[in-house]
Amino acid sequence: LNNLIFIASDNSPLSADAGDNFYRSILYYRLWERTTLSRIFADFNALNTHRPPLTMLLPIALYYFLGLNPGVALMTNIIFIFILLISTYIIGKNLFNENVGIVAAIFIMLYPGISAFSRVFLDDFSLTAIFCLAMALLLLTNNFSNTKYAVLLGVVAGFGLLTKFNFLIFSLGPIIYYVIISLQEKGKRILLNVLIAAILCFLVSLIWYAFNAKHYFMLYFGPKHVNWEITNLKDIIKPANLLYYIRQMIYAQIYLFYFIIFILALFFIYYYRKNISKNLSLLFLWIIVPFVILSLSPMRAARYTLPYLPA
Repeated sequence: LNNLIFIASDNSPLSADAGDNFYRSILYYRLWERTTLSRIFADFNALNTHRPPLTMLLPIALYYFLGLNPGVALMTNIIFIFILLISTYIIGKNLFNENVGIVAAIFIMLYPGISAFSRVFLDDFSLTAIFCLAMALLLLTNNFSNTKYAVLLGVVAGFGLLTKFNFLIFSLGPIIYYVIISLQEKGKRILLNVLIAAILCFLVSLIWYAFNAKHYFMLYFGPKHVNWEITNLKDIIKPANLLYYIRQMIYAQIYLFYFIIFILALFFIYYYRKNISKNLSLLFLWIIVPFVILSLSPMRAARYTLPYLPA
């Protein structure tokens, strides 16, 4: 409701990446007016070669009914708010109990960073919701013994990669860990479901990466980018820069009050670690792995680490 009020009352234009997302979403909307069936995939991928398109594609149906307006594009975030709330509840319930799930769902929308970026047309908030949904489905696979949820996990993970490649950075630690403990508890019979999820993720992501992978990876991981990172290495490893995302948590994402609660929770979890599910390690890996990787990148922004705030 707050977001709808904000959308209705805010007339400021979208700028920078948010403005570019809106512009390209309009290009996608108008694509159907000028493409042909034989050229649809080529024309679709030619519109955007440097950023996965899911966030830009979602408003298209709303444009048809409500018009080409930035506020209409922002309305898609309401969908992601519901996904984030439900997914956070499922994660809390599976790791602890139903009450923890409810409290976690309430807390997540009280974080200033989450609330603020839910009102911006950027892929970081949608990535946060989709990644949270993927983690919820991961737990629902019950150590990859449930094929239905493994299938859903694979599809959602594919959508995550179509939202932003950083999905891989956030999922790397938790998914590898979960596969390992699943093998320990269920044996090798779960490997088929792991393979199904991985294949579906790959196939879904091919919708965009099959056409744009070379350009995308050269742009962000090619020699020019690597040389730029090497040139800035001394700046990257400065203690102040390595602590950048800690400062962002305090000043921009969750603020000091919630940060203190977070630190106290870490002490509580460590003290009672023997009585807490080992699946809780997912939360640590969910935070630590992307924190380290993104801290070592010269490109930093508070929004880049939104997806680990639900943890």
